[in-house]
Amino acid sequence: MPILHAHRVSFKLNTGERLFSELSLSIDSKLTALVGRNGAGKSVLASILAGECQPDLGSVSCRAKLGYFRQQGPSGKKLQSVAQFMEVEHLLLALNRIEQGQASLEDIDTIGDNWHIKETLESQLSAINLTHSLQRPCAQLSGGEMAKLRLQKLFNSDAELLILDEPSNHLDNQGKSWLIEQIHKSRARILIVSHDRELLKHVEIIFELNTLGLTQYRGNYTCYEAQKRAQLAAIDRKLTNEKLKHKQIRQQTQTSSEKAQKRAASGTRLRRSGSQAKVLLNSMRDRAEQSASARATQRDNQLSLNATTLAQLTQQRETLKPQALHMQSVIEKQHLQLHVEELILPYRGVNPLNFLLSTGDKLHLSGNNGTGKSTLMKVLLGELAPARGRVYRNAPLFYLDQYFDLLKPEISLLENISHYCPTIEETRSRTLLAGIGFRGQSVHRNVALLSGGEKMKLCILIVTHQTPLPLLLLDEPDNHLDIASKQLLATALNQYPGSFILVSHDKEFIKESGVTDTLVLSTYGQSVHGE
Repeated sequence: MPILHAHRVSFKLNTGERLFSELSLSIDSKLTALVGRNGAGKSVLASILAGECQPDLGSVSCRAKLGYFRQQGPSGKKLQSVAQFMEVEHLLLALNRIEQGQASLEDIDTIGDNWHIKETLESQLSAINLTHSLQRPCAQLSGGEMAKLRLQKLFNSDAELLILDEPSNHLDNQGKSWLIEQIHKSRARILIVSHDRELLKHVEIIFELNTLGLTQYRGNYTCYEAQKRAQLAAIDRKLTNEKLKHKQIRQQTQTSSEKAQKRAASGTRLRRSGSQAKVLLNSMRDRAEQSASARATQRDNQLSLNATTLAQLTQQRETLKPQALHMQSVIEKQHLQLHVEELILPYRGVNPLNFLLSTGDKLHLSGNNGTGKSTLMKVLLGELAPARGRVYRNAPLFYLDQYFDLLKPEISLLENISHYCPTIEETRSRTLLAGIGFRGQSVHRNVALLSGGEKMKLCILIVTHQTPLPLLLLDEPDNHLDIASKQLLATALNQYPGSFILVSHDKEFIKESGVTDTLVLSTYGQSVHGE
């Protein structure tokens, strides 16, 4: 019997729009994943499975103690210390009184079997780079540190089922390695909602949520990708067969119509000649008309069924196929775009940074959280002054982060392209927008209504159609993007004829983006190496 079962679950938004309908799934494997494009309803479904949100229809049964990791933690927790958040302060106070020789029987009962709780916790906190932090206020923790603390609390619990919604967001590579280790160590069954392909390589079953419903794939992300490719190829074969069948039915209809016309003409000639009895001719005509009518009805039914099948297959293909970002076809001359010389960052800089960037160079800016990656980006943009050193800029700079604030939210997609790319004609703009899924009237949709993935696609269209091509500063642009959008962005960056500096912790995304060099920032200085 599965540890959790959802039966025909449906959910409707406040606007009345149906987010998903009649979804059913069972969880009993050690590691299960839920994937899908941005806006498909994964987080809503996760909250329904966790019992925090009620479906409009359907039911969820869970026969285990459940722990739930939300993308955004409760803000009230920031007022607590780490010990209070981990719910161990009473144990630490009791231990302290015992060590001071002021113990009571109540303190002994409070401690129970937790005599090593302080050492255990300090060891766990050290593993997530929070050494000597038990009394530290949670308000002082970064997003990544708070995420790891929330996760550690769940892993310490006696929950038999954990639902983790985007647990690797805000985690650097070190944090991701820690998370994967904890997931494998945990005795609980785990459902992971994630776009992180590195994390998805460790699961056993993947559920994909899309407009067609919920589909189960056995195996990890590599198996899932292979099954998706096979699925798309099978749909393409069916589409080809149905289109051929449609053509054959049309040809049969035309042939039958021509034969009927010839028979009618022959009957008319016989009547005029008087060589056949009129009664016999009328009987033959009636039988022919009945037969023709039956064949026409049969062909109409076949065409109707064929049209329905074609529409269904086309919808399936549109849902499954990857989208395309059309790049500007230009050849950029090689020239120096950026020169950083003896640069010491403000606030935390100790060792100077030195590097050059020429046309076509694609640099990955690496380093653990807190080593100054975002600070360096702001210095390159001129938003912060360096503590020492110089930045020489010889190209326009465009900054893109996970929020894509470059876009004007109050106007439409088409108007944004017109504003930033005034030389592009409307017909070309519509072609570009169709490549990322916006056709017809949808090009007039306000940018404020777009999802994160949709904003990313529009941003990349705009910045890659500038003249001259800008140097792109990309500060974790893949954060919060679904897998399809990440792959689309990576392909666009790989094909980009200009240069970029990329901050990301997603190894697959970095590799697919066509990075040529890596600059590693650390508390000890910098190191540069080619890919």
